[in-house]
Amino acid sequence: MLKPNKKAISNLPIAFLFPLFIAAKQTTQKQVNTIHLYKTYITYKKHMNLKRTFGTVLTVLGIIGLIWTGVEVINHKGDATTLIVVGVISVLFFSTGISLVRNTKDEA
Repeated sequence: MLKPNKKAISNLPIAFLFPLFIAAKQTTQKQVNTIHLYKTYITYKKHMNLKRTFGTVLTVLGIIGLIWTGVEVINHKGDATTLIVVGVISVLFFSTGISLVRNTKDEA
């Protein structure tokens, strides 16, 4: 009987051996479902943190815009149309950011 050549087996590409490892380990449907649920939960947590971070960024941008608008109004330096547009956009950013931070559940 022929013995397998260990050197020849070690030189095989990993892509060829990978299906052999998959076939050797049988996974049940319950394990597959559990892995899928875990990946979905991790993805959900990442999106919640992303929404909270985006809300914080919007809030900070809204505050900066409101401060800039207030300084320009007090100093009478800016054009009225520009100040109104920047002020309205700043209020929108601020309110949207606050609502994102407030309505996002903390899953930490």
